[in-house]
Amino acid sequence: MMYAEEGRYPSQLSLADVEEWDPFGSRSILRALSAIESYEQTDRGCSFTAVSARGEHRIRVVDGVIEDQPVVA
Repeated sequence: MMYAEEGRYPSQLSLADVEEWDPFGSRSILRALSAIESYEQTDRGCSFTAVSARGEHRIRVVDGVIEDQPVVA
């Protein structure tokens, strides 16, 4: 969203940031995730790991492509 509006990716990304952007629209994201980890931004894209609410799933997102990451016990 920030890239479309401002031509850049945010310098940081956490659940608190998502809530600040849109308190009403972010509810489903906040219910589904327990954390956003390892966020990195570049001039060309961004990457992060989204952790499911129960911590059972870790989804790595790299430049808009989703990669499933198994949970390591």
